[in-house]
Amino acid sequence: PVCLGIFSKPVTLSCGHSFCRECIQEVRSRRRSLQGHFSCPLCCAQTDLAMELQPNIKLRSIVQKFLEAHTHQEEEECEAQCEEKGESLGQQDEVILCDFCLQEPQPAVKTCLSCEASLCQAHLSKHSAKNPLKDHVLMEPCDAQLLAERRCPQHGKLLECYCKTDSVCICVLCCVTSSHKNHEIATLEEAFGQAQ
Repeated sequence: PVCLGIFSKPVTLSCGHSFCRECIQEVRSRRRSLQGHFSCPLCCAQTDLAMELQPNIKLRSIVQKFLEAHTHQEEEECEAQCEEKGESLGQQDEVILCDFCLQEPQPAVKTCLSCEASLCQAHLSKHSAKNPLKDHVLMEPCDAQLLAERRCPQHGKLLECYCKTDSVCICVLCCVTSSHKNHEIATLEEAFGQAQ
């Protein structure tokens, strides 16, 4: 009847009922009678106002252990949830699915930079068997964001050249039409070989 919280600095009245120290002091100040008595909020037993409120050490110990266990349990649950989220995000990042599988997409084994598609083993075999596609550059599976980074932000073409003057990867249109027109240009393969 006094409060619904967990005991804070519990004290016991002469009747044996326990309350939070602050809560029962507030009740005492509001309910005192003219004779210097006040009644227990639970059993209405008369208690002398002059009597010292006795700390309930056993109850305080139980409350302290309960709060520690509750805090520990919340921390464990939070850690478990964070790990699950991390694992699920990690699994989504790790597994790149084949772009050509229709019913049940299989995990991709390679990504074709020319086609901008990820391929499972079955589709990779078909892709590699076709003559015009044999020269396509294959790499480890990657997502659409990584593929987008391999395109020119100005022209949307694949970055196939390297501007030695500005030390930046550019597309073929950048070589011909933009500010890289009169710069020293090399293919990515040549620039990579020189860098190695």
